[in-house]
Amino acid sequence: TVVDASALHSFLKLVFLNGDGTEVKITSLKLKIIGVSADASVTNAYLFNGATRLTDGSAVSETMVNFNNTSGLFSVPANGSTTISVLADINGTSSETVGFQIVSAADVTSNASSTKGTYPITGNLMTIATGTLAGVEWNATTTPAAASVDPQDAYTVFQNSVIVTTRAADLQRISFRKTGSVKDNDLQNFKLYVDGVQVGGTMQMTQNIFGESYVNFDLSGAPKRMEAGTRVIKLLADLVGGSNLNFTMHLWNVADVTVVDTQYKANILSDLISDATFSKRSTGEQTINAGTLTI
Repeated sequence: TVVDASALHSFLKLVFLNGDGTEVKITSLKLKIIGVSADASVTNAYLFNGATRLTDGSAVSETMVNFNNTSGLFSVPANGSTTISVLADINGTSSETVGFQIVSAADVTSNASSTKGTYPITGNLMTIATGTLAGVEWNATTTPAAASVDPQDAYTVFQNSVIVTTRAADLQRISFRKTGSVKDNDLQNFKLYVDGVQVGGTMQMTQNIFGESYVNFDLSGAPKRMEAGTRVIKLLADLVGGSNLNFTMHLWNVADVTVVDTQYKANILSDLISDATFSKRSTGEQTINAGTLTI
């Protein structure tokens, strides 16, 4: 059962097995919506590899969802496997049913020697139910503002306050994106704090298959309980290089945050205060100062 107006519900897990001696890239994946529901009941669908988001949200058109990237949506290692999850945001009507299906081998495009499987590959049908979930509302203002900063340890590279309404919610995953001219290894030892207390481990920046730089915190093993009220989310990092270069940190996509209602056990769709849509939260541009040498 899926709670209406919930986010990132897991509908289907697909295991891709590569029998070739070289890595395979999947460049296109087409999914059909099955069940008794309208296209609009699935507002966005995503592909994930574990806690890593692989795609932006895709809408349903004439019962189909299409994911395409000529550079590769994801890769499958030589003589190995990759498990891909299909997650979706739901905004439908109580008692509708929703599921996902790969109709035929033609719906999977890759550089493999061949595509095999027993089709259709069909996930379970989920029934939509009505419920009132907790709210997660991010402040429109994110700090720090634009500044020039010296290399230093434990610098606050992102901070925002989030209002949790109705009841407590559990933070299970959050990912921050870096843009700008600094190299990934110029920023190291990222630490996540909620209300001044570190949660999760110390993480390093990594790049996804598209070359985008992210810091990912997977807290699913020990979620952080956020009680109702205003909670402060802060990200610290060591600035160890990058003289005269710059960076900006973002919460880039609504799907980069997984927060679970503690009663319904459903994922909450984050939003702006007094706004039904989520736009990315970005700091000001941080420019790293060059050092000086006096003899």
